[in-house]
Amino acid sequence: MFKIEHLLEVLLMPPGLLIFAAILVLLVTRIRPRIFSSFLFWAVLTTWLLSTPWFSFILLDYLQDQYPPLEIVPENADVIVLLGGGRERYQNEFGQTETLGILALARARYAGHLARKTGLPVIATGAKALDDDARSQAELLRDYLVDELKVPVVLTENQSTTTFENARYAIEIMKQRGYQRPLIVTHYLHMPRAMESFQHFGLKPIAAPTYRYTYSSQGKKGMLWVPDPYALYLSKIALHEIVGSLYYAFKQYQDEKAAAPSDSKDNPDESPAHLESAWKA
Repeated sequence: MFKIEHLLEVLLMPPGLLIFAAILVLLVTRIRPRIFSSFLFWAVLTTWLLSTPWFSFILLDYLQDQYPPLEIVPENADVIVLLGGGRERYQNEFGQTETLGILALARARYAGHLARKTGLPVIATGAKALDDDARSQAELLRDYLVDELKVPVVLTENQSTTTFENARYAIEIMKQRGYQRPLIVTHYLHMPRAMESFQHFGLKPIAAPTYRYTYSSQGKKGMLWVPDPYALYLSKIALHEIVGSLYYAFKQYQDEKAAAPSDSKDNPDESPAHLESAWKA
């Protein structure tokens, strides 16, 4: 299903942002020749910055440094929530047309490790694609955890299409089963937005981040400033998370303001959890 935020993401993230800037430069050349050089300068500078490992890891580490690795699992943790990380559709060497994407595999591997180590059950999250015959991300994660990683208990949440919905629908399963303190498994850079989503419902989740992006500058420090296509990709996914967090915060503020009663000042205990139905990312 098409959503307006998908179009905005295409326009605000590279390479769409860079293409849009190039189009503006071409238009300005004809309409306002005098400011053509300014547009061109900023377009080139932005492209160069987003393409350098130096800048991409400034963005990445801003996100990745917010939650440290999980060294000790708290005793009161009672469930592992594994956030979906995408899937691929193609005929592969296993004879399948659907398989987990690289991000999902990294998360599932760590969730499986934690499940075997602690004995905790896992809730795998993620909806199916638009085609009716497709299997959901949650089902693919469950099969991988059970069949290959030998995790005994895996529940599935098949409705969510966003990080916020991951939290919303996983919490419904948690309530049915009596779970209250989840370990959240996702990438380091995705963890801030994931934790914000679960905290919105009044929970105190425990961050269990995995797969930290790193850059080894040994022997090639000068390459930190050289444009690289992979660095551009990393800048894109970092900006996706930053803009996503801002959007969630804005959406939350707008919907809570709209849902709040006129005498909200007399209700200081009103929490975001009471307004969850008004905010659907």
